[in-house]
Amino acid sequence: MRFCIINIILLAGLIGLYCYHLLFYMKTVQGVDFKIGISFIIPVIAIILTYLAFRGIRKDEYLVRLADRIR
Repeated sequence: MRFCIINIILLAGLIGLYCYHLLFYMKTVQGVDFKIGISFIIPVIAIILTYLAFRGIRKDEYLVRLADRIR
């Protein structure tokens, strides 16, 4: 579960870095068109899938703890 949280934080930082570079280069370089492409969409998809994995792991941990209490 910790790896999922760390992964989400790192991916959010990567998206922030993309946005920073996009805004920085749009201010300094005039006349150049920037497009949001696949390199921006993949980390967003990875965050969603990592969150779904986190939810699944959390459910499994809950079931294991519930089974331990029954014994």
